[in-house]
Formats: sequence, structure tokens, C-alpha cells
Amino acid sequence: MITPKSTHRAAITTPVKAGALLRTIDEYDGHGLTRTALRLLAHVFVRPGELRWAEWSEFDLQKRVWTIPGHKMKMRRPHGVPLSRQVLTILTEIEHDADYSPFLFPSLRSVERPMSDNTINAALPD
Repeated sequence: MITPKSTHRAAITTPVKAGALLRTIDEYDGHGLTRTALRLLAHVFVRPGELRWAEWSEFDLQKRVWTIPGHKMKMRRPHGVPLSRQVLTILTEIEHDADYSPFLFPSLRSVERPMSDNTINAALPD
């Protein structure tokens, strides 16, 4: 068997770079939902695709947990994400609910789809 070659991705590994990223997110002046998504990513540490596909039905705000179903996860196992009070505050800034769209971050073109996979990446400078 041939061992697959691993591909290392860029990562922020210093406090200085982490601070710069958080300042960039705070200064983002684009679409409000995109800014909210960026802010949530900094708290929940999930893949951007997992956040884009997040549905209101997956959140238990009373128990303060977001349960991502296994079919949405890379390892195909459900994953519980604890929700801090800061995350709960950010979630209250979303100005729609499941009656409007099942997705926290719906596409601007159709509420039946999540935001584009390029939206989050394009919001941040290289």
C-alpha cells in the first residue's frame, strides 16, 4: 500500500497572528450575516462548511449545545459543540428564525440553501 502524502494547511499559531485575525473580523464591514459567521467561527472552531450548513434545529439553546449530525461531519459521527454565553449573544444577532430559513446563514439568492462556500473565505484578506 502507498501511504497518501499529507497536505499541511496554513494555521495561525501565534498570539500576534490570532489577535490580527480577530481585529480583522471586528473591522469587517460587509454583509451582516457574513460578519456574524466570522465571529461565530472564532468561538466554535468548526470547519467553515459545518457552520455554513448549520440549521436552527441542531441548536439547543437551553442546554447550550449545537449538535452537528454525523452526516455533516468529516468522520461521520455526531459532534456536540458547547455554546458559550458569547456565542449565545452572537446567535441573538441573527435577524431570522427557522420559519424564514432552516439555515442560520442562508444564501442571499435562496433561503433553501446555505451561504456560498466562498463567502467566508472571500471576506478575509490573504
